[in-house]
Amino acid sequence: MKKLFVSCPMNGRTKEQILKSMKIGRAIAESYFNEELLVINTWIEDELPEYIKNERLWYLAKSLEFLAEADYSITIGNYGRYIDRFKSCHIEEDIISEMDIPHYEVDLRAIAPDLFNDGAEEKKRRYLGSLIKKGEE
Repeated sequence: MKKLFVSCPMNGRTKEQILKSMKIGRAIAESYFNEELLVINTWIEDELPEYIKNERLWYLAKSLEFLAEADYSITIGNYGRYIDRFKSCHIEEDIISEMDIPHYEVDLRAIAPDLFNDGAEEKKRRYLGSLIKKGEE
């Protein structure tokens, strides 16, 4: 079975959110490439070694090790305001293109819908906070 690398945002997301993105990426890729694919598990359980100076670079290097196994990949097409937060995804996409790994580009909202709660949780937090303040007066 061919292997799929899912380039999805990880920084600041839970394991469950990331695994859900991989599942979504697989479904999209299998539809696009028209074959069953095995997702390369890129969730890194290892603890960051103490001697590492640049955490993001260490995780990117690990990710590129996984990418070397890939027959196909799913990448993100629109980073928008998240570009600084998910620079590694952007770098992965450049490498995927340069190394001629067949890939399909998806909208960030498709693969990581949890990033787009439209501020509902923040609004709820502020509202509840305002109620608490009113009760203290």
